Amino acid sequence: MKKILRKALLIFCAVAFCGIMSSCSFLLSALLEGGTGTTTSNGKDTTIKTSNYKGQASKTWQVTDDGTVYFVKYNTSSTTVQGQYTGYVSATKAKAAEVDEAEEVEQIRPSLLRDPEALYNDNEAINRMNEELAALSNNLARERGAVVNVEDAVRSSAASVGSTRNFNLLDKTQTKTTSYKATCKAVGSHCNVWYVDNANSGLTKLVNEKDMDFSSLATKFDQIYEKEIGIMGTNKYTSHEQRYVAASDKIQIVVCDCMCDAEKNQASGTFGYQSMADLYTNTYLQTLPSSYGWSKIKSNEDHIIYLDSLFFSYKGKTTGKTTYNPKGYDAQDYIYSTISHEFNHLLNNVQKYIINNSGTMETWFTEMLSLISEDMFMDYLGIEAIASARGRLNYFDEGYNYGFTVWGKNDDVYYSYANAFAYGAYLCRNYGGEKLIKEIATNSKVNGEAITAALNKCGYTSITFEDTLKEFAWVLINTKTTGITLNKSGTTLTSGIKLSPINLVYSETFGSTVEKYEPKIYAKDTVNDIYPNGFTIHKVGTKLKSFTYYAGINAGKNSITFDVIYN
Repeated sequence: MKKILRKALLIFCAVAFCGIMSSCSFLLSALLEGGTGTTTSNGKDTTIKTSNYKGQASKTWQVTDDGTVYFVKYNTSSTTVQGQYTGYVSATKAKAAEVDEAEEVEQIRPSLLRDPEALYNDNEAINRMNEELAALSNNLARERGAVVNVEDAVRSSAASVGSTRNFNLLDKTQTKTTSYKATCKAVGSHCNVWYVDNANSGLTKLVNEKDMDFSSLATKFDQIYEKEIGIMGTNKYTSHEQRYVAASDKIQIVVCDCMCDAEKNQASGTFGYQSMADLYTNTYLQTLPSSYGWSKIKSNEDHIIYLDSLFFSYKGKTTGKTTYNPKGYDAQDYIYSTISHEFNHLLNNVQKYIINNSGTMETWFTEMLSLISEDMFMDYLGIEAIASARGRLNYFDEGYNYGFTVWGKNDDVYYSYANAFAYGAYLCRNYGGEKLIKEIATNSKVNGEAITAALNKCGYTSITFEDTLKEFAWVLINTKTTGITLNKSGTTLTSGIKLSPINLVYSETFGSTVEKYEPKIYAKDTVNDIYPNGFTIHKVGTKLKSFTYYAGINAGKNSITFDVIYN
C-alpha cells in the first residue's frame, strides 16, 4: 500500500460544513504518507504535523453545534488510485446525549444518468490528433533551431452564394483526408458558410438540404464573433512562423458529414470539430516524419470550423425521421452551441500556438474553455440549457471522482467533459468572471500554469491551480448562493453576456417524466476508484465528538483519530 500511495500521492481532506461557507467552515488536509496538514479557521492557518497515524489525534477543529462533517479524498496524481487504497472512515463518536452517527449517515444521495446519446462531443480522436500534432510541431521547431517568421496582411476570404471550393475532410479513422466539393450557401459579416453533400450515399438520402437554415447559421455566428474574440482572444495576426497559414478576415464554416460516418437513424456522433492541421501549411506538414502518419492528411490552409450536416438537419423538437430526439428539446440548439464551442478551439489554437508560441495545450484545458464559452453564450443565443454545457452537469453530480485533467476514453469521456465544465464554471463564478477567463485564454501559459498566472494577474496572488483543485469540492457541498459555489452569477466585461447561477440540485421535465438530479455524497465508509485530480465526498455525521479514518487496507496500522471541538 505504501508504495502505491507514494507513487499516487493521494491526499485526503476532512471538511466541516455548516449551512454556508463562513468562519465556522474549515478545510484540513494531510498526506496519507505523513507530512504537514493545514487547517483554516476564522481566516487563520494552523499547521498540524503528523509523523505516523496509529492513535494520532488532532484537536484543531472548531465548528458550530449544527456542523456537519464531510470527508473529502483527493487524488492529485496523474494515475488512478484504486478504491481499496483510498481508506475510509469507520468509527464515529457522537457528542454526549447525541445519537450515534454510525446508524444515521449510510445513505448515498441518488443521481440519475441521462442517456449519453442526448449529448454531443468533439470526436475524441480529433482531440488527441490536435494535441499530438501541436506537441510534435513544437518539439520539432525547438529541435530544428532558427524559426522563419513571416509578416503579411490578413488575407481576404471573399466568397459569394453559389460559389464553390474544395475542402479536405477527415474520414472515420482520422488518419487521412479526402477532397470534397463545397458550395457557399450563406455569407455573413465574419463567416462564409459552405455545404458539402457527403452524407448521402447509395440509394439512401440521409440529409435533406431544405432542413438546414444556412442563413441562420451565419447570423448566429456573426452574433457571437465580436463578443467571443473579446473574451477568448482574436483570430487575427500579421506576424507568424512560416509553418502556420496567414490569418483570414473570415471564418469558414463547413457543414458536412463530420468523420463521414452518417447512418440512417443515427442518434449520436460528432456535432463538430476544429482541426489543428488546417492552421499549418501543406508544405510544412510534408516535412513531418512519415512515422507519425501525417502524410495522408491535407490542410485546408484556413481558419475553419466543421459542423455536422446530419445533426443540423434534425430540425425542431421532433424530427419524425430518427430516434435522436425522444425527450422533446430542440435538436438544432446543439449545433448553435457547437458554433461557440468549436470557434473557441480555433481561438485557443491561434492564441496559444501562433500568437504566443506557448507550450502544448492538454485536451482538458482547451475543452474547459470551450465549454465555458457555451455557458457564456447559452442565454445570449437563446439556447436551451440541456443543449449547452449545462446539460452535462448530471455527470458531474454522479462522477466527480473521474477527474478531468487526464481525458477519459470511450464512455468515461462524458465525465471528463462534465467535470472540466464544472471546474471552469467554478473558476469564473468565484474568481473574476470573464476577466479571469480572458487572462487564461490569452496569456502565454497553458494548462495549470495558465490558470495560476491568470489568478495572480487578477489579484489572487496567493492562489494556485493546485489550490483551486482542492477547493473545487465545495461546489458539490455548498449549493447556496454565497461562498464557494456554482449557484451565483459571474462578473462580466462584455455587454449582453451572462454567467448565470448554476444549481446542482435541479430537475428536468420530459413530457410526463420528471428527472431529478443532485450531487452524490457517499457514506463515510464507501470506497471508490479516484481518477487523476478526482475526489470523493463522504458524509461522516453531525454533532460528532470524534471520528477515525483508516488509511488504505491495513486499518490496524494506519489510522488517525480526529477530535471535533465546538464553539
